[in-house]
Amino acid sequence: MKAWRLLLTRPAEESQALAQTLAEVGVYGASLPLLEIEPLPVSEANRSIIYDLAAYCAVIVVSKPAARLGLAMLDEVWPQPPMQKWFTVGAATAQILDDYGLHVFFPEHGDDSEALLDLPQFQQAVSGYDPKVLIMRGEEGRELLAERLRERGVMVDYLPLYRRHLPQYPAFVLPDTVKAERLNGLVVSSGQGFEHLREL
Repeated sequence: MKAWRLLLTRPAEESQALAQTLAEVGVYGASLPLLEIEPLPVSEANRSIIYDLAAYCAVIVVSKPAARLGLAMLDEVWPQPPMQKWFTVGAATAQILDDYGLHVFFPEHGDDSEALLDLPQFQQAVSGYDPKVLIMRGEEGRELLAERLRERGVMVDYLPLYRRHLPQYPAFVLPDTVKAERLNGLVVSSGQGFEHLREL
């Protein structure tokens, strides 16, 4: 069997980290990011959300870019962040928040919205009177989490921090990369990334 030579399509920084991990087990990875993270301008409405952060019983951070950009906003406003609980879907995003010193939880079994909703610490956080949750995310995203929370009587606000788009590439960059790097597989980690793959 031929050794795997994979096309990696995550944002550039994540693709580099994945390529290093794959190299350690003898798998070659060539990067062609299909998602580029563009931070959104900080509006007054978003800044006021950060000022009012203590009003939320829980903060959900849905991605690593949201974690990094959200923490940057936190640094501008809060010398010491409020002590509410923070939640993520995955361990990698949780690690960014934990390194910052926040009290963060994530589901150890499962990596989706449903697993987060079933997390005992999360259920406890939203069990009080008139619960209010903030979701830090990109400009667009799944609505399932907010819908389920609202069904339970939880007020939900969004803090959009970035947008994701397809980087600009010359024509035929995909087949040219596959041929030049002699690739025999690819890794696509999101629905939006798959849509961008079809556009190339």
